[in-house]
Amino acid sequence: MTVHAYRDRSAADWLFGQDQVWADLAVLAPIGYARYARLRFIPDPEFPGQRESDATIPDLGGPAPSEIWQMGVAVAHLARHTTTPTDCFYLIWDGWPDVASLCTGLGAAKVDLADDRGSVVRSYYLLRGNADLIAWDEDEREGLGSHLPVPAFVWPADRAWCMVRDVDPHFASIGGTSAAIADVLADSRIDVVEDEDPREPPWYV
Repeated sequence: MTVHAYRDRSAADWLFGQDQVWADLAVLAPIGYARYARLRFIPDPEFPGQRESDATIPDLGGPAPSEIWQMGVAVAHLARHTTTPTDCFYLIWDGWPDVASLCTGLGAAKVDLADDRGSVVRSYYLLRGNADLIAWDEDEREGLGSHLPVPAFVWPADRAWCMVRDVDPHFASIGGTSAAIADVLADSRIDVVEDEDPREPPWYV
């Protein structure tokens, strides 16, 4: 099995204990990494106020690769830059269909992200497994991973890097060592650009 439910929510405490507004915590890789990048699922907006439905998407001659596959390609590079490639954590947003019943039934810890007033703005379920995220894209594969949507957070036990994919943005945010980000940027199969820190990503409306 690629991943399994994990009951100890303290494994995610480091993510949400930072001095950042909740919107940044949910969207951007955690502060403190040497280098950052964004994995773009569609190109950045061409002008302020552009709608995502009006984005110019290149014709690749067939269906675009899934978001999980694209994230998996990036994670495969990142996994070479951690001492714990077989021990990774995943947070899955509870708003995806059937996720709550599946993860609750398996005993996964629920992790809440709150705003500055203490109101819960995102809830996730905690899973643990290896770094083989590409396997989640293979429908015929047996195991929990094949029944799960795109993860909202992925990080190894040693926290050498972290990838964040919120439900609304057109990208995933990645933080890691300079060498790890360089490896991800070098893969032409995925659309990755370097991100500056402090980060102000472009947004669709």
